[in-house]
Amino acid sequence: MRSNAAWNGILLILLGAFLLGVNQGWISYGVWRDVLVKWWPVALIVLGALILLTGRAPSVWVVVIGGLVLAGMFFAGDVVPWLRLGPVDLGPLPPLKTEAFTEGLKPGIAESSVTVDFSAGTVRMSGGSDALAEARLTYYDAKPSWSAVQSGQTVQIRASADRADRIRPGQRHEWVFNLNSGVVTDVDIRAGACTGDLDFSRIKLRRLKLSSGASSLGIRFPEEPEMKASITTGASDLNLYVPRGVGIRINSSNPLLTTLLEREGLEKRGNSYYSKEFGQARSNLEIDISAGVSRVRINR
Repeated sequence: MRSNAAWNGILLILLGAFLLGVNQGWISYGVWRDVLVKWWPVALIVLGALILLTGRAPSVWVVVIGGLVLAGMFFAGDVVPWLRLGPVDLGPLPPLKTEAFTEGLKPGIAESSVTVDFSAGTVRMSGGSDALAEARLTYYDAKPSWSAVQSGQTVQIRASADRADRIRPGQRHEWVFNLNSGVVTDVDIRAGACTGDLDFSRIKLRRLKLSSGASSLGIRFPEEPEMKASITTGASDLNLYVPRGVGIRINSSNPLLTTLLEREGLEKRGNSYYSKEFGQARSNLEIDISAGVSRVRINR
């Protein structure tokens, strides 16, 4: 009994260390995925050996090894809705296609709301368009949709694709947006695992809402009077580019971010981190960060 308890304790310690490594970016999710795809049957061998040696399978081991088996079968089956017992040859990749959209700037439009519902890949945003918004959206099977609805002086733009559409290994979407620099803009991005290059330095950004899986994100903020951002991600590398003189407040209850944000020169007060200028500067930025962000850098 004591031996089983010791093994269970060791397993939990190793599992916790592994998850901490993923959250901190010390362990690559992609490498772990490859290990699962090739070596998940080893979990069955280990479980069988434990049963032979102990006469029964310790409960914690059954749960964890069972999870590894299911995860390995899931990934080896190329992330399909049903489980397969090995890699499946899905044939050649379909050709990459592109859809281009342009939303003109009508007289009297003062605000826009841009919503992006994106499966996985790369999202790029910048300013400088003469139109209200322009986009170049690549896809394989599921053609993206585009809509624009005007209400008074505000236009609500939405670009989306069927997120249930399966993306094979080696496929990568790239959605590129160019927004108008003179219109007050709110941006809402909902994505799976993605790379984000979001340059709002020439955009009158008011609010940013971003939710994604494991991601690498670079976000350039402008120098606007009051800006708010909400960032919810999995294990990610987050680079924030903020102009000098802009006050910063970051709200996060994740204790793993404390050292990182204090290292960036922010003062901790409760669950918030402040720059010296916040509240006194002409331009202030407030950011809510949640989930397992691995690394945060603030570049001035």
